[in-house]
Amino acid sequence: MTTLMAHLVDAMDEAGEPTLSKAKELLTLILIPQRINSHVINYYLRKALRVGAWRSLSREARALLLVASKVKLKTIKSKTLREILKKIFLEIELHTFRGRAFLEGITYLLRRALDKTLDVLNLLREKTKILLIGIQQLNNPPILRVT
Repeated sequence: MTTLMAHLVDAMDEAGEPTLSKAKELLTLILIPQRINSHVINYYLRKALRVGAWRSLSREARALLLVASKVKLKTIKSKTLREILKKIFLEIELHTFRGRAFLEGITYLLRRALDKTLDVLNLLREKTKILLIGIQQLNNPPILRVT
């Protein structure tokens, strides 16, 4: 989790506000597996079809997922291919309620890190608390959401 803490320090832009791209990087560290093999690719391919993310993916992303699922590799060794697949997997995760809740929870915690009102580093270590905070934020009406 030390990389998670390092990303938290860099998560603020010049104005001191958390950026969406940094929150997505933290979300990738939390949700997406670090080792990518054919089982993980098949899992995300089925998940994309199941949750309806398949039709919103670009043609290139769909083609890459199909080709990668047909090739049975133990691990993906290419760093570039791993990063591209992680971005595709993140896009699939953000189509689920769980992915949106994690993203909302991370952005909420990053905003609270500015106020120093919460012990953010301890909360970022626990996935269930991030998920609960995100679900609370998503269930609140937009007018009542804490910014």
